[in-house]
Amino acid sequence: MIEIGRQWHVNHVVDDYRTVAEFYRTVFGAVDIFTDEWLDAEKRWASMLAIADLAVDVMEPTAEGAELPLGKFLKRFGPHLHAAAYFVNSSPADVYDALSAAGVRCFGLGGSGRDAVAASPMSPIFTHPKDTAGQLEFMPFVESRPGPLGVPGKWEDPRFVAGWSTRPWQAHPLAIEGWRIGVVVRELDRATGIYTALGATVCEQERSAGSLRRVLKLGANTTVELITPLSEDTVAARDLAANGEIMHSCVFETADLAAAESHLVDHGVVIADRDGHRLIADPKTCHGAAIEFIGHG
Repeated sequence: MIEIGRQWHVNHVVDDYRTVAEFYRTVFGAVDIFTDEWLDAEKRWASMLAIADLAVDVMEPTAEGAELPLGKFLKRFGPHLHAAAYFVNSSPADVYDALSAAGVRCFGLGGSGRDAVAASPMSPIFTHPKDTAGQLEFMPFVESRPGPLGVPGKWEDPRFVAGWSTRPWQAHPLAIEGWRIGVVVRELDRATGIYTALGATVCEQERSAGSLRRVLKLGANTTVELITPLSEDTVAARDLAANGEIMHSCVFETADLAAAESHLVDHGVVIADRDGHRLIADPKTCHGAAIEFIGHG
């Protein structure tokens, strides 16, 4: 349907973006991609940060944008992970048409329709979350100067600069070696079908921390966990019950699970769920985001 490339970022919608950005810097050693960016079409402020190769776009809708999509999301769900964004080798109009032909509702910035999308050759396309088991975002990519929202090169994403390395995160107390994104879903097979239609391949399935998890590879560098709760008393189950199918978690692979837990606890993060090789933080202590760590050491 669409040729998906590298992951661009995950969105974390919050009510105080500067505080949350500092949380990521302090706890995860995140480095800035950009800070304090205003986007008038969405009436929001944002800072984007990188944790190893995973970028997190921390966004705060303003009162002026309360009736726009991001403002409505914050009002409905509170601080929460919002969407996963990917670079694509297609124009916004082509992405819009391909999704629409597949029965997926979609829109541009601020809820705009196809005409506005077609008039902006470097603008993102968003899916309706009910059609894709959580919201997805697709952004046209310029290889030489990756940048946002119609202005390639407006800021320089350090992940695309020569000499970029994830070694600082391997040496960090969290010992991050890789990452995944988690999506909580009711019907695992339906959600799998949505992702395989986008080119994902199924790698494995496991039971972990009270959930059935199907692991997929999507695009150039993204691992996705589709999560179906098996118990009512878990972070994933509570999220699904309260919010429906939604972008649920950032999952980090660590070489030292015990050291990661100690570091998180020292920074006020409460561990809510666990099994032998996985820790799941209480979203209330992570500004509404579910954060997980998998031990690979």
